[in-house]
Amino acid sequence: MKTNRIMNKIKFYSCLLTAASLMVACEDLPDEQFTKYANFTRSDYQEWVMEYDPSGEVTSDVSISISGTSVLSKDLKVEVELNTAKLDSFNFEKFRNETALYYEVLPEDCYEIADYGTTIKAGDEFGLMPVKFHLDKINKYKNYVLPLSIFRVSANSIALSPYYFTLMNIVLKNNFSGLYSSSLKCYSPDDKSTIEVKENQILRTVDDKTCYFYAAFIERANQIKKDYAINVKLNDDMTLTLTAVNPDIDFKASPSDTTPDKEVNAAVITQLTDKKSTIKLFLNYSYLDKSDPGFPVRREISGNIIREVVLK
Repeated sequence: MKTNRIMNKIKFYSCLLTAASLMVACEDLPDEQFTKYANFTRSDYQEWVMEYDPSGEVTSDVSISISGTSVLSKDLKVEVELNTAKLDSFNFEKFRNETALYYEVLPEDCYEIADYGTTIKAGDEFGLMPVKFHLDKINKYKNYVLPLSIFRVSANSIALSPYYFTLMNIVLKNNFSGLYSSSLKCYSPDDKSTIEVKENQILRTVDDKTCYFYAAFIERANQIKKDYAINVKLNDDMTLTLTAVNPDIDFKASPSDTTPDKEVNAAVITQLTDKKSTIKLFLNYSYLDKSDPGFPVRREISGNIIREVVLK
């Protein structure tokens, strides 16, 4: 027993000595244990989601950070440039030969950057670079990216890939845009067949009251989706106005009806809780499917799509 007490005391004092050594070692560490790098706070590919403003303009801040373990001792100037080569590489790596799916560079007249870069002040961890977007000039039916990269800093270093660049995929939203689950049927008058439409619908923003989606049941969709874009406007009386972007598909929409249990091309919003509601769109339209040019087929779509909305 005496031997055990002696051994326990030895272990106790050994632990105290070890802890003291570690404390001294920590005090001897330099303020900066790593190389300080300038990097985009949101780097690589990013969906840049912005609420559509009826004014047609939205300003969004791009954040540029400084890494490391110490406080920045003096102001750091970070310079940024457009880098389309990065977008080219990303497109090829993601889509390979499916060029129809490639993201396009956001046209210069769709945005303004007063100062390509920012200054991270001494003692701060990041700086902001405002970008003003001209929403009315953006083609809503295309998929745009603003590719930016850091190319010069007044001190320290530029971060390694992918942290030194950002690919800003511009995604606009309004009160009813988003992903909807579908309960639709596709009827073909030519062969009298009815097919359940299983794919969900994504409504993408055109303006504050209008979205667009791709007509249901399009075969070979990746190649020709853009020809079947359908605008849907949510009116104040909860009716829907549906129009085709491409007149060649001979689009027809049934008259709106908001009568309960008989809704056609109308919207119904149901309040679930203080913070949640559902929006259900009742759709009835037809179009000419020309995905196979030799055999155009009339498609009649009916049913509803629904999504849950989280209120702010």
